[in-house]
Formats: sequence, C-alpha cells, structure tokens
Amino acid sequence: MKKIILTLTMGLFLLMLGCTENNTEGNINNETDVQTGSQTDDINGQTDNNDDSGSFAECITNTGAIFYGSENCGHCTIQKNLFEDDFNKINYVSCLENRQACTDAGITAYPTWDIDGKKHLGRKTLEELSTLTGCKLD
Repeated sequence: MKKIILTLTMGLFLLMLGCTENNTEGNINNETDVQTGSQTDDINGQTDNNDDSGSFAECITNTGAIFYGSENCGHCTIQKNLFEDDFNKINYVSCLENRQACTDAGITAYPTWDIDGKKHLGRKTLEELSTLTGCKLD
C-alpha cells in the first residue's frame, strides 16, 4: 500500500513539474520590448495588426508570437482549445517534442507565450492575447 501511495505521489509531482499555471506575466531573460513599427490606434493605444484577410490566429502568428507548451500539460490543452480549428495557424513549439528549442528559448514553464521578445507565463485568454499582440478578435 505504501508503494502505491508513493508511486501516485511521485506521478502527481512529476505532472505538476511538467505543467505550471502562472497567470502573471514574466520577463524571464529581462529582454526589452521590440519596436514593431506598427501603427497605433489613437483611441486605445492598441496596435492594430489585423488585416481583413486573416483570422485572429493568423494575426498572432504574423506578429512573430510563439506559443510554447506540451501535450501532457492540461493548461496548454485548454489554451489550444481556445483557438478551436484555427490552432494549426498558431506558431506552436512542443517542448515535449522539441526540448532543445525550448531550452534555447529560455522556457522554464508552460504554457509560455513569447511575444515581442517578452515571455508571458501561464494560460492567456483571447482578450489578453489581443492586448499583448495588437490583434483584433474575429
């Protein structure tokens, strides 16, 4: 019985290590924002990166944003599902399949969004991603 409890505890611990939820924004490597040169909306100060021909997901990708996650991370799955059929348009790096790419990018937890050179930790709402990228929701 002790072996079963120990095994379950270790499994839960490893699962928690592989997937963290952190809703605060973080700049892991203290990079500064990159100037995009995009026009700013004078009304709300938000950059308008959408053109009329693309979806919200395409706009996010066109800004250079990268979503780092893992297939065994529940928060990553929830993040992916927010995009429904358009998730395939998101620039996604699986840290399970591309461990070195995530290490090289300084990813220490996921989900993590890299937007304009800044790391944003934790699952984001579509509204938060709109604000961070300047892309309008469809």
